[in-house]
Amino acid sequence: NNKVQIVSVCPGWVGTDIPKQDVLIYLLTLFAFDRDNYGLASIFHAMFHPDAGSVNDQTDYVVSSTIIQKFTTFYNTLLTYRWLSKLGIRQFLCDIMTYVILLLQKMTATVQFTHSSNESYNVELQNKLYKWSEEAILPWTKG
Repeated sequence: NNKVQIVSVCPGWVGTDIPKQDVLIYLLTLFAFDRDNYGLASIFHAMFHPDAGSVNDQTDYVVSSTIIQKFTTFYNTLLTYRWLSKLGIRQFLCDIMTYVILLLQKMTATVQFTHSSNESYNVELQNKLYKWSEEAILPWTKG
């Protein structure tokens, strides 16, 4: 589709060999998507679905579980109040949501398009994140 600028993907929790702690590896084995199987589903959906990125902002974010979509809706309606961020409540609730997603994602697995967080569409924030990302990976890109 030549109208696509970018499609974001949230594969949820995907098990990898990155963690070093046995407990974390065990938890990811139990609850995370398999990296060689369903963990790739949302990525392939974003790459090959003919509607990806084509219908305003409703097809530019792909998730691998309905629980992620439900939390995104919650996040967009409740957690946008600045005072929640200033008090640390927003981060606390996001941390809790992260672990609930880990526990429930396999039970609610489905690949679908959804609306991303409202901040995702803020060009100024996108540029700041891009600049931060470049600086964050600089130690690994120096030849």
